[in-house]
Amino acid sequence: MGGRPDDAVIFTRNTTDSLNLLAGCLPVVDGVHTGDVLYLDIEHHANLLPWQGVPHRSVIAAPTLAGTLDLLRGELAHGGVSLLAVTGASNVTGEVLPIRALAALAHEYGARIVVDAAQLAPHRRIDIAADDVDYLAFSGHKLYAPFGAGVLVGRPDWLDAGTPHLAAAGPCRTPGSTRSAGPPGPPGTKAARPMSSAPPPWPGPPR
Repeated sequence: MGGRPDDAVIFTRNTTDSLNLLAGCLPVVDGVHTGDVLYLDIEHHANLLPWQGVPHRSVIAAPTLAGTLDLLRGELAHGGVSLLAVTGASNVTGEVLPIRALAALAHEYGARIVVDAAQLAPHRRIDIAADDVDYLAFSGHKLYAPFGAGVLVGRPDWLDAGTPHLAAAGPCRTPGSTRSAGPPGPPGTKAARPMSSAPPPWPGPPR
């Protein structure tokens, strides 16, 4: 995926899980989100529903790509957007969006960008660093991996400061009866069982 050397790589259950995790890591100051999530009305549910629990705005896509980019620019220019969430490729129309141009547009107005690459990753080479994408999410089963595997790749600062995605023993450093604290680093994504007790890898078909 062409990630930067300091990018965090978090294994999740799927794209939806990855984007929900990121939704819990958006910057908050004094209990208030520092900006909105901006997305198009044509997004897949995986890149639509996770943002509706945080401050958000939706832009109605124009009939043309150029028109849609103009609408996004206009909304970003109003200010107050912390994250632009876009789908890399549509699973309905097959349209591939210009990720690099969208990343540049978001950064021009002080926002970050997350790309739902579930449909893009199997068909296009992705280079996060070259395209200056902040976060990328995709699913394993779209890449012919087993079901139940997904990835979130991206800049670690938001992820380090995020709340635990799953409240359980894995992400907990100091448990207490009324209050607990998590460890530094990306928010925990495993519920309880430590990785050391995970089942051994499949040895392959019988010979």
